[in-house]
Amino acid sequence: MLNFPKAMLLWGAIALMTTIPGAASEALVEEVLGSWLTGKEGAVIEIYKCDGERELCGRITWLKKPYTHEGELKRDSRNPDASLRDRPRCGIIVVTGLRRIDEDTWAHGRVYNPKSGNRYRAYLDLNDDGTIRIRAYIGIPLVGKSDTWTRPEGIDIGCPSN
Repeated sequence: MLNFPKAMLLWGAIALMTTIPGAASEALVEEVLGSWLTGKEGAVIEIYKCDGERELCGRITWLKKPYTHEGELKRDSRNPDASLRDRPRCGIIVVTGLRRIDEDTWAHGRVYNPKSGNRYRAYLDLNDDGTIRIRAYIGIPLVGKSDTWTRPEGIDIGCPSN
């Protein structure tokens, strides 16, 4: 039988071993959260925790060109749901349901493209260089497109008001 101080050290070591990976894992989640500039630099997407903090979602928080040539705010005019077609593109939730599947990958999500009105399956990887790669696909990841997002610099993030 262990004496009290040795037992405390053993339990402390076990607790430390089980909490450090969780803390490191949570730190990686924190690295994914926040604002991301899309690869073509046309939009900034804010990644945030959703669904009781079990998933990641993302909304448009900035558009390089938020207005049409006529000076009107761009709308979600191609949305399959006719009741949503009049809402401004800026502010739309475009990433939903990403669930963590390993240390730096979130999958089983969906991406919505307001330019086309199409929805795609998606997964997201945190890259070693601090960027994220999001892959949108139909059916299997092989049939899809990837985009690398970076942190925005020098952009006054915010959606124009209606």
